[in-house]
Amino acid sequence: MRNKILFLVLGALLGAGAFGIVWYTSLRTDPQHYLDLIAQAEKRCKVTETAGDPAPAIDSNSSQVQAFVFKPSALTVVSFFSRAPLEDILGTNKEVSGELVIDLRNPNVKAEGRLTLAMSGFMTGIELRDDHLRDTKFLDVATYPNATFEITGVETDQQIVLGKTSTGTISGNFTFRGKTLPMTMPVTVTYVLATPELEKIYIDSNLLVIDGSFDLDLTQYGMPGLERIGGKKVSETVQITLKLAATEK
Repeated sequence: MRNKILFLVLGALLGAGAFGIVWYTSLRTDPQHYLDLIAQAEKRCKVTETAGDPAPAIDSNSSQVQAFVFKPSALTVVSFFSRAPLEDILGTNKEVSGELVIDLRNPNVKAEGRLTLAMSGFMTGIELRDDHLRDTKFLDVATYPNATFEITGVETDQQIVLGKTSTGTISGNFTFRGKTLPMTMPVTVTYVLATPELEKIYIDSNLLVIDGSFDLDLTQYGMPGLERIGGKKVSETVQITLKLAATEK
């Protein structure tokens, strides 16, 4: 009996080790696969909606201004991916807050808001690496605790309608490590209707879900650590991916 127990324990440990090797390998070679694993693990909290027909064209003859609020939650994640010769790094952060005021009938006419990301919220899966990321050589969160995006405009040919998905671009001013630069980012926007099913996971408001991505050139922001290692462990350009869910105000 004792030998059987030892055999089962050993088998479990070997299985866990094999899974860990596969997981780590997939993270280094396919960061999107890792993001998909995160989404699956959070499926109970995630909002999934199949988009129907595209949203209708903008209506310049009417107006419907709506305010939305962004708060840290399981429905929101900002991630970065760095691919460098010595190491690939994927970091995720859910500490997003802010507000957006937008004309749903014609977003080109009115779209204003500000998003704030707490830089200390990034996690890469290794605690020591997270500490290095936050120190003065890289993010310097003590001096620059937040990154912000000030929304100045939207360009689209579609309205934002409940149950529909719209596409377009968002423009604004991005501030990171104390430096502000203009930025334009393509986005997909889904307006999700609150339902009794969503109330069961404590979502009692319609949601505006924004998906987007852009490349961030870190050399523009004066990181001493990046300059010292010359892009060998952290790439000079990282991919930023975001999924933001905002509730109606």
